[in-house]
Amino acid sequence: MAKHFDLTDILQTDKPTITIGDQKFVINNEKSVVLSVNAMLKKEQADDIEAMDKALKLILGNEGYKRFDKLNLTVPAYQKVYMAVIACVQDEELEVVEKRFQGTK
Repeated sequence: MAKHFDLTDILQTDKPTITIGDQKFVINNEKSVVLSVNAMLKKEQADDIEAMDKALKLILGNEGYKRFDKLNLTVPAYQKVYMAVIACVQDEELEVVEKRFQGTK
């Protein structure tokens, strides 16, 4: 008999989220979105605000990004949110992502 593996119970299908104030944002960490973000970031400097903006538009989706953009965050707060979003996408701890970004400056 051929081998069979049922991965249903071990694969995560829930999307990660972040909360800012009273707003919750769903992080789209699907492969197609991540590949699009990676391709875009290869063309641009990953820690550039405009590149972060483009990545967030892809990851948060149009509606989520519009809500996020209305928060009018400071640049340091914006960068912190971006790192949290990347941590969600990559299923890493925020501290790991922060250290990686410190190494690019």
